Parts: sequence; C-alpha cells; structure tokens
Amino acid sequence: MEILIADHAAMLKAAGHQVTIVNQRDRTLALAEVAASQPDLVHLHYDEYIAWAEFITCARIVATSHYAYLEVFTQWKSLFQAPLLVSALRLARRLLPARLLLALGFSRPLLSALSYEPYFRAFLRSRCGLICLSPSIAEVYRQFGFQGDIRICPNGARDDLIRYSPTPSYPDLSLCVGKIEPRKRQAQLSSLPDLRFVGPIVDPRFPA
Repeated sequence: MEILIADHAAMLKAAGHQVTIVNQRDRTLALAEVAASQPDLVHLHYDEYIAWAEFITCARIVATSHYAYLEVFTQWKSLFQAPLLVSALRLARRLLPARLLLALGFSRPLLSALSYEPYFRAFLRSRCGLICLSPSIAEVYRQFGFQGDIRICPNGARDDLIRYSPTPSYPDLSLCVGKIEPRKRQAQLSSLPDLRFVGPIVDPRFPA
C-alpha cells in the first residue's frame, strides 16, 4: 500500500498538484499535519483509521479500503445482516483457536471478515466518499446500504518506471508479479511449465 500511495503522489505532483503524505500513528499528530497542509481533499487509505475522518476539517474527504476480503460480506450477506449472530461469532473468533474454527468448517476469509467487521461498519457510517478498487467492491458497499458517493479507481502501476519492449526476450513464458500468499492462490498454478513468479513468498504451500 505504501508503494501505491507514493505512486499516486508522484503522478499527482506530475500533474501540477501539491501533495502531502501523512504517515502518523498518533491521531493528534496526524490531524495537526493534515490541518497544516490546508488540503482541498483528504484521501484516507488505512482502514483502521476511518473514524479519524470525523475530526478532519476539509470539504472533501474520501477513503479507500485495502482490505482483501470485502466481497466475503456479500457472499455471507444474510449472516452479516444478523447482528446477534455476528456478535456471537466474533466472540467465538476471539475465544477459540483458529485451527478449531477451521476444523469446524469456517473459511479463513470468513474468520478474517468477522474480525474486520467493525471497520466495515465504520466505512458504511462514514461521511467520506468512497474510492473503490473495483466495481465488485463498490457493489458490496451499495448492498449494505451506503448512500454516499462511490467512484472506481483500480490499482495500477507506474508506466514511466517500467521498461517495455514489443519483442519479448522469452516469448513462451508468462510472468506473475506480486506477493505470493494463500489468498491469491499462486500455489495452484506453480506447476505450469510456462509460468514464472516474482515476489516475496508467504504461502507455505508454494514450492521453493
């Protein structure tokens, strides 16, 4: 996410905008830096700090969630629309070991979403406009009743930092670039002979 924000800042500066990146864990210090920059627009990128929007004095505030499992909320919509059930499951999530819950049939994305659920609700209540990374993520918020402004802005890459040649050095190979983790399931593709992977490995199933 840090690289993404730095790329956004670089492109905005290239377009003639003034950009201030505030990277503070302390709310008082962060709000002071925001106020000192006198912004026309504030873009929040850290899900756990969404509530800070209420203390920011700016006419336009937008937020982007970078949580990986947002679509779980629509997959389990009936569950997440039952507050008592969610509360009971969140209590079980805190008290019981994850391996037991997995053995009982809970998926890792669902367990993660149960922990994230308070932040999801905070996004729904927020006065921020939302900038979503995909149409399917925007639909999650709409299905749960968000009435504010929603825009779509997919993640991208700095084309000015990527060297491109129309004639590939290895025309028979494809490249998968990114963090190798269970959520992205690269391990299921690792046996393909014409596919190569670039990125840090955090999936124990991925062959070294």
